[in-house]
Amino acid sequence: GEESANACDSLAMSSPARYFPFEYQHVLAPMVGASELAFRLLCRKYGATLAYTPMMSAKQFVKEASEADLGGHRTVANANICDFQTIPEDRPLVCHFSANDPQDFVSAAKLV
Repeated sequence: GEESANACDSLAMSSPARYFPFEYQHVLAPMVGASELAFRLLCRKYGATLAYTPMMSAKQFVKEASEADLGGHRTVANANICDFQTIPEDRPLVCHFSANDPQDFVSAAKLV
């Protein structure tokens, strides 16, 4: 009834921060062919506070990282593995991996 309608109105009028347990309210969702570094930085310039990389195969990511010269570093942030690129201004960043084997996923996650 009326009480239910008032509750819905009050919910719609309240701050979204109240319902999100994190501070990132402008999230750039992952998009095929459009989540590369340049696009993420452009979106951050206009207010995106959290972004995703394009989806990458965890297995391929680990394979390419093992074949790459990481210059003694344990991470691949600037190695262009599986087209993964980032810079310090590109944070926070969610690395979007696909995997069938949980170990591939863990190995890829440890590299970023």
